[in-house]
Parts: sequence; C-alpha cells; structure tokens
Amino acid sequence: MAKIDILAIDESAAFGNELKAMLANSEPIGAIRMATSLEEGIDILKTYAPHIILLDANISGKENQSPLLHIFAVRMVPTIVMAEGTVQQTAKTVQAMTNGAVDFIKFSNKDNASIKQLKDQLINKIINATNSKPVRAEKCTSIDSEISESTQPKSIFRDSKREKSIVMIGTSTGGPRALHKLLKSMPADFPAPIFIVQHMPAGFTKSLAERLNNDCKLKVKEAEDGEIASKGIVYVAPGDYHMRVTKTNGKLKIKLKQDEECLGHRPSVNVLFGSASKLDDVHKVAIVLTGMGKDGADGVKMIKKSEQSAFIIAESKKTAVIHGMPNAAIQTNCITKILDLDEIAGTLIEYMNKQGE
Repeated sequence: MAKIDILAIDESAAFGNELKAMLANSEPIGAIRMATSLEEGIDILKTYAPHIILLDANISGKENQSPLLHIFAVRMVPTIVMAEGTVQQTAKTVQAMTNGAVDFIKFSNKDNASIKQLKDQLINKIINATNSKPVRAEKCTSIDSEISESTQPKSIFRDSKREKSIVMIGTSTGGPRALHKLLKSMPADFPAPIFIVQHMPAGFTKSLAERLNNDCKLKVKEAEDGEIASKGIVYVAPGDYHMRVTKTNGKLKIKLKQDEECLGHRPSVNVLFGSASKLDDVHKVAIVLTGMGKDGADGVKMIKKSEQSAFIIAESKKTAVIHGMPNAAIQTNCITKILDLDEIAGTLIEYMNKQGE
C-alpha cells in the first residue's frame, strides 16, 4: 500500500506531537506535517499536498465560517475531525461533517492514553478516507449550491390513495453532508414521515438532528421510544440504539432498543428497513446514501420481498463520498433508481405527488 501523507491541525502542540509520534511508527503512514492554527495549516497546504487532513474540532474559521470553507478553497483533501465528547465539540464536529468532512474520531480526552486506545481505529479511518471522494463545503462553490425556490419541484401534494407511505434513509461515512443537502431541498409539507439511520455515536446524532432542523424546512428531531410518527417530520435514530417502525392501532410507532449490533452497527440500516418490511398496508420508500460497508443491502432485499412496488433509491458512484453501501444495495438487484445526490429530492417529491393521482 502506498504511504499516506498527513497534515494534522490541532490547537494543542503537545497533543499534536503525541499524535505524530504514534502515527510515525505505523503502517502505512508516510510524512506528517503539523500546524497549531488554521492559518498555519492553510499556509502549509499551499506547498504541501497531503492525502488526509486531521482537523481539531476546536479550530475555528474566519468570520464564523467553517474551517473547511477555507481549507477546501486552497486544496481538496479528505478531512477527519478529531473531537472530544463535549456538547460544544460535538456540535462543531457535526457542522464540519455537514460541510464536507469525511469522518470523525471521538477521543475521551486529548492525551497519550486516548491516542493509544484509539490508534487502530484512527489508522483504519485514515486508510478508509484515502478511498473517499472529497466534496466541497456548500458555500465554497456553485456545484454545491442548494436548489433555489424557483427551480425546486412543486410540492402540491395530493391526498394519497395509499393508506400510508414512509420514507427511510440509511447512510454512514459522508452521510451528514448528504443528508443536509437532501433535506434542505425538501418542502415542509412532505406527506410522509422520514426515518434516518446515520452511523454515529450517542450525542452526535442529537447534534445532527438539531443542525438539520435549524437548516431545513422540515422538522427534524432525534427519535424517542414509543412516539407516534407523523408525516412531514424527520426522525433520526439515536446513537447506540436500533430504531424500528411498528404499527399500533393503525398508527406508526417508533421503537428504540439496545439489542446486539448488526454488521457492527447500532443503529443499523438493516434493522430499520427490516422492521418496515413487516408493515402491512404501508408503502415503502427506501434510500441508501454514501457509506462504508454494506449495511442496508439485506434490508433492501427484505423490503422488496415484502412489497414489489417499493420504491428504492441508491446514490450514484459519481456523488457518493464512499460508494460501499449504495453499491451493496445496487448489487441486490432490488433498486428502482440510481441517482446523483442532487437528483434525489426532486425525484422523491415527484414520485410522492404521483402517488396521489
């Protein structure tokens, strides 16, 4: 494997030096450059082309902008955010993820013991990130500009002939940005509940839901055990809990449970999709976005087996940061459409409109 060159930007020089010492003796890490401020990091990027950037969650951008806006303006490099589990750092990490960071790693403390404990996980994330496709933060280029009001598909939804419809979205690496882009293009009067599984630990999913709720027309919240699902509301599975959708007295109900992991994940896309496959008289729409691995593929097969008319979308290789999960879903031959990320919202709105005809 080719050597991976790294730029680490961290406010703490001591932590940076410990990180460098640990990585320097690891395969397949190559050259490592250090910076203790965003400005220093940007100066380094002007002459140094690393394969990966490790970015301290505490680093702030100019004029309250995401530091990724400044970094990506100089050089497009897959970025992993390094954070501690504080509320403030969790929120900053989620902001960075929605602005284009590929992944993040959570340290209990920024010290030598934590580095040693998470060494293998960090190196795996670095290796995986080298296979990702870096994407620009939204305000950095017109490529990622949101759909304008004039071009957004009409959202005059007719009463559906179907008893109920639900939309489910599964994603992992690169997912926060993809979700942000997709949901910002959705209207507030969307005629079905939307359930999301994003591979993230506890705390981060709450911050993700709050970020999406602040930026989108739809109401977005972290799901609660036992609540009745309503159309036009987006439910994000809490970290470390599987989310299932059940039916009680004709109403859709959310169940959260900490049973065993599925393919190493909790929450799991397969668990969500599998629960929906057991629902009668509910039309199922499933979307598999960017992510590492194959979570969701078995769930897609269960949905299609339970309802041949289920509408299932996989994100294209062209736009997925990591095409593992969408590709695994495509390989099941149960996918209705393969779409670029920019096409999914419009296609979904048009499809739901047709259901009411």
